[in-house]
Amino acid sequence: MNLRPQTGCGDGKLRESVPGQRSRIDPDEQFLIICDDAGFMNGLGPSILPLFRVSLVSSDAALKKLAGDSFAAVICVSVPLAALHDKGIVDALGACRGAIRVFMTAADDGKKAQLPCFDQVVVPPENSDDFNRLLIDILVRYRVGKALREATSQRPDDETKQFFDRFLDSILVVDREMRVIRVNREACRFLGYRRDELVGRQISTLFSEPKGIVDLYFDFPSRAIHQKADELRNVKLEFVAADGGRHPVSLNLSRLENDAGETVGVIAGAKDISAFEGLLKKTYRQKRFIEALLDIIPGGVLAIGVDNVLLQYNRRFESFLAAMADKYLYDKDLLSTTILENLSGRLDHQLAGELELDSPTGPFHLGYHASRATSKDSMNYVVFLRDITEEHRQEQARILHSAVLEQTDNAVIVTDIRGVVQYMNRAAEQLSGYSSRQAVGQKTSLFASGLHRDSDYRQLWDTVGNGRIWNGVMTNRNRDGSLYKVEAVISPVRTSHDEITHYVALWRDVRRTGLLPE
Repeated sequence: MNLRPQTGCGDGKLRESVPGQRSRIDPDEQFLIICDDAGFMNGLGPSILPLFRVSLVSSDAALKKLAGDSFAAVICVSVPLAALHDKGIVDALGACRGAIRVFMTAADDGKKAQLPCFDQVVVPPENSDDFNRLLIDILVRYRVGKALREATSQRPDDETKQFFDRFLDSILVVDREMRVIRVNREACRFLGYRRDELVGRQISTLFSEPKGIVDLYFDFPSRAIHQKADELRNVKLEFVAADGGRHPVSLNLSRLENDAGETVGVIAGAKDISAFEGLLKKTYRQKRFIEALLDIIPGGVLAIGVDNVLLQYNRRFESFLAAMADKYLYDKDLLSTTILENLSGRLDHQLAGELELDSPTGPFHLGYHASRATSKDSMNYVVFLRDITEEHRQEQARILHSAVLEQTDNAVIVTDIRGVVQYMNRAAEQLSGYSSRQAVGQKTSLFASGLHRDSDYRQLWDTVGNGRIWNGVMTNRNRDGSLYKVEAVISPVRTSHDEITHYVALWRDVRRTGLLPE
């Protein structure tokens, strides 16, 4: 413990850092610190806040001190447990009713299960500030406990009544017959009853839960499983107010004992958690909404953490994984691991792309799009994943078809249903004299020679417009003004719903002439 080294303690005398402060402290609120480490004791005394009245003694002087005075707390610092037993200090501590008994040690013998005579087992604080915080905590616990004990007595003093009544949370004291024997002002306000309406009531009538459940909690000192427990913490029940309103509360139930150490009832501190429960419900609804939203997405959504760990995923990922494993004859767990391993090598430098994985049925492809997590928790990436094998196949087919079209000797021109050029291959560029950039977006009248009648064109468009193929010989005009004849085959392109969306014209150059007179 890093305390300021100073002279002075260890003689068993009461220390007050600032004269005149004793009037602020109850005479019973003394701290007894038992310690055999002279260096620790010498450094501790001047470091303690003026709020506390502390006696520092060695283990040899502790027994006499315990027999002569009463203390709010007794703190044993770095004294071997065997020494406390041998010198009778453990037995003396057992008789210190109402005192907070603390054992400080970093050794294995500091386990609370082996120290039933102590209320708290802690590691020694590292500095004087932490030590003072511990003393403040102990003092508050002592004052609250004392006030609650006094509140259940026949004649509590005025100061205790005020402390009990002004406590910010609801407090109810219940006897062994499960009757309310004392309540504070906040409990009356919260429940909407007068004090005389609450005192004498069965405690179960104040809750929405069945009587058996309420009595089970408030009678916890009688249950074998809790016979050695002094309290039950964070018990969630629901108060029913006088107006019928229901209020969720978190209860801390403490065993109440008389001076003889006999259990006479239970003290319940109730904290309203309505706002907290409302926030939890709102958070749960938001969580369910997000989950439902993610499940609509036709693919897997993954949250990936450090070391390539899969933290969370949407429900669709389960069905997605099962379908992929079945389709490509893959073990489901192995497929999940393989996907994560492949993503691991890419995400740091490529947030969107394609994975190619091998399977017994051949390669298949997954498309992914990832976002880096902006939070500072364990999540690194959120990844959207989908099967693009069919899209990949279609794209490869398109590329192949495009290569074939570009390399064929016949001219190929694709138009929309209005006759506007959408595509022309290299052979069409060479035959017409127009580049794709010049022709795309123009109507096919760009190639007209002026030698055909309007009725010829109407017949052509009526044929393909009705879903039939048109065959014939056409004379077109090159960009340089020359004329050329082609054997043309014009076919409509249909969707799966039999809707015509495009026309494809295949021209074969059958004759190339010089400039002909019109």
